[in-house]
Amino acid sequence: MSSQKVMNFSQKTVVDTRIGKCCKCGKDASWNTPCVNPQNNELFCDSCSHESTVLLRGIVQHLDKNGNYVQHPLKPYVKNHCIVFASDLEHGFLSAWTHDGHRSFPVSSSEINLLQATEIPFETRIEAFLDKMASIVSSGKTRCTRCHRDLDESEIAGRPLFTGVNCDSCFEVHKNELEEQRKNGHVCRMCGQPYGNCSC
Repeated sequence: MSSQKVMNFSQKTVVDTRIGKCCKCGKDASWNTPCVNPQNNELFCDSCSHESTVLLRGIVQHLDKNGNYVQHPLKPYVKNHCIVFASDLEHGFLSAWTHDGHRSFPVSSSEINLLQATEIPFETRIEAFLDKMASIVSSGKTRCTRCHRDLDESEIAGRPLFTGVNCDSCFEVHKNELEEQRKNGHVCRMCGQPYGNCSC
């Protein structure tokens, strides 16, 4: 862990709050959402953290006044190319992502209940869920972001919005909703397409 350094540039005092170098690639880890291994405090940059096979805890991009790492307020946890934002559990849901954060992964209410079971240590519950996500993805499956059904990659009928995937029936519903929006004039002013269909 690096400590804060005070530098003087043209009569201005600047505090260097870079958190240090990634233990894996050696690059500055102060960008995006860096992570630490909660067992030994090893620092990982955002890119290398997704490849970790051990549970990592997301941190903010600067050190506190004592030179210590600070957990990110969204409480991200990363393992095996999967990520969850555990702060959502306080509100009864969980944001989960696979493929290094590029695909949404719906979480069922029974999974939320298990994640909220206080008799098991918090990070143990989170790690077990990340392992389950990684197992589903490595078996060639994903989840429909509308009906939450497990799908083979070949069953993906469409990709609504920027991280969702749909089965056949859910993608039909999505397309019908977009057409209804278009008919009702709910369209992007830039391109004239329904909001869920444009990239403006």
